[in-house]
Amino acid sequence: VETEYLNRFTNKGDRDLRVSKLLDYPVRAFVFELGADLKELAREVSSACNKLEGKNIPYNLLIVDCGARVFLLPQKYEENKVAQVIPEDVLETQVNPACFEIGGHMVMKRAQDYDNLTEERICEILSYASLSEAEFKNIEEELFA
Repeated sequence: VETEYLNRFTNKGDRDLRVSKLLDYPVRAFVFELGADLKELAREVSSACNKLEGKNIPYNLLIVDCGARVFLLPQKYEENKVAQVIPEDVLETQVNPACFEIGGHMVMKRAQDYDNLTEERICEILSYASLSEAEFKNIEEELFA
């Protein structure tokens, strides 16, 4: 998955923490990449999570590569569900996109959903967990300004 470094993190050296955002993925997310200091990575991720919690924005964390990369996934699936913007056919799949689903491990509970599953359908399901582009941009500014 392609990423783009955030402005504040574009001129970092290979040993410095880097933060980017996912491009061309159905759920908008931030990616923290370990530099030389694991504590710096932990501080930055913790700070971002605390700010999201302070704004009552749900999120998931996906930690990969033995802790060298952390995906921070602010999301609004439940908000969209309550607002009744998710189509019934998506709700009927009983998929509640969280860390594993957004990370690519999609468990379908009904045979018909499994049999008819396509990349396009997965992207549709996951898209309801994503913040809008404007919401994500606002969060980016608040977390990394």
